Amino acid sequence: MGFTTGSAPPVDPENLYSMPYLERIKILSRFWAEHGFGSPRIFHLIYIVKLVFLYVLGGYLIASLTAGFNPLRPSAFWTEPIFYQKLIPWTVLLEVLGVAGSWSPLAGHFTPFTGGSRTHARVDTIREPPWARVVPLRRAGEVAMTTTGPAGACPGRETAVPEGVLS
Repeated sequence: MGFTTGSAPPVDPENLYSMPYLERIKILSRFWAEHGFGSPRIFHLIYIVKLVFLYVLGGYLIASLTAGFNPLRPSAFWTEPIFYQKLIPWTVLLEVLGVAGSWSPLAGHFTPFTGGSRTHARVDTIREPPWARVVPLRRAGEVAMTTTGPAGACPGRETAVPEGVLS
């Protein structure tokens, strides 16, 4: 496995389904245990850099500067509750934006790497809105937010679910 290239299981794709089931499980489970799903190592590096810079360093600076502390003197505020109270909205913000905990191909997100609010607000998908009969403007077939781009509406399609199917 390379830094920028992934690795595949040591099987011939044409002959995989002709092998006995237990043999396939043996080969593929050993590969999964030793290599994960074969992702390039650069994904691991991106994930670690994201955690260190975006979450730890960004959260540290946001929490210390907005609370009026000097970020170069952590001994003056590391026991102050306000510092940790400011880390909570930072964590929530990163989760809502979709760049926090479960992110990238390491978590099974391939395109786009980012989920969060873009995934929930996707137009023309088959999903049941939460509390569709109680919350206004959240009926089946209606969308409260619209997006553009790869996660946005599909041109030429009025709706993915015919009216009345989910209601």
